Amino acid sequence: MTKSRQGQGTGPGGSSGVRNELTAASVLLFDARHYARRQARIALNTLGFWSIVDTHEIDRVPDLLNDQRFELIVAGIAEGDDGVAAMVQNVRRQAFGRDPFVPIILTAWSPAAELVTAAINSGADDLLIWPFSINQLRSRIKTLIRARKKFVITDSYLGPDRRFGAGRSEKFECVDVPNALKATVEEDNSIDANDTAVRSAMERLQSEKIRSEARRINQLTESVLQMFGAGKGANCINYVLSLIKLAEQFQQSIAGSSFAHLAELALSVENVAKAMREQGDAGSLRNLRLLENAAQALQVAADADESVVDTAFGISAEIRKLGDRRSTG
Repeated sequence: MTKSRQGQGTGPGGSSGVRNELTAASVLLFDARHYARRQARIALNTLGFWSIVDTHEIDRVPDLLNDQRFELIVAGIAEGDDGVAAMVQNVRRQAFGRDPFVPIILTAWSPAAELVTAAINSGADDLLIWPFSINQLRSRIKTLIRARKKFVITDSYLGPDRRFGAGRSEKFECVDVPNALKATVEEDNSIDANDTAVRSAMERLQSEKIRSEARRINQLTESVLQMFGAGKGANCINYVLSLIKLAEQFQQSIAGSSFAHLAELALSVENVAKAMREQGDAGSLRNLRLLENAAQALQVAADADESVVDTAFGISAEIRKLGDRRSTG
């Protein structure tokens, strides 16, 4: 592992002989291949990054990120399971490191589809394929500083929003996250990745994830209703089973969070779906009405203010009463 200190270089704008705004930013550079790590260091030095810690050992990365704050990570990813994609995912999920939103650029020597997919799905900000030019790297750095993508979160992904076209029509709010690189370059503490800013951004992302899960439950319920409406109720058991699983996962997601009060609504969905599973078509019309009301109430409560939440819980109470009458009837 080696470390270089600040010096003079050419900035992202390409001018030299002036104060370089990138010299204040520290970089963690990982690549298992010496020649690739050396080329990446030269490129970073040329742009003006001089505070660089580099290592060829992937197992050293967690300790380095725990011990020191970095404004940028540049890591080489190779074909096969070299641990880099998992490392990025662990950074984003706060398994280690001080900043889950640190800008990350991956580099690779192969454009193989499997490798590119792994890099994109890891949550990294960008991927550069060798051999790339200094200008290409400069352009990516500029984008990270001036036009970084907002973040999204799902069960399996936390990182920049890469949805295009129809994917963006989904009602899902992306989140502006702290940008340590931009904060350092522009000397703007208001966008820095301090503990408070990181915690706030993560809470907003988790809130959006929970709202998205509530919408998925409601959408799946609508699919069940449509199948019954088309006379295919007997064929929708897999939908009902998926609905039970989603409702159970939702309750686990909200445990201990600011959405914990929605557990009762999710339990209503789960219980009605289980009744449908057990009874089949028997009493299906009543079950359908109860399911529709419960799923809609859950989505509304997840998206709404306290007054609407109270209304949703009123619906849940009525569903519970009907369930009690059914079990004793």
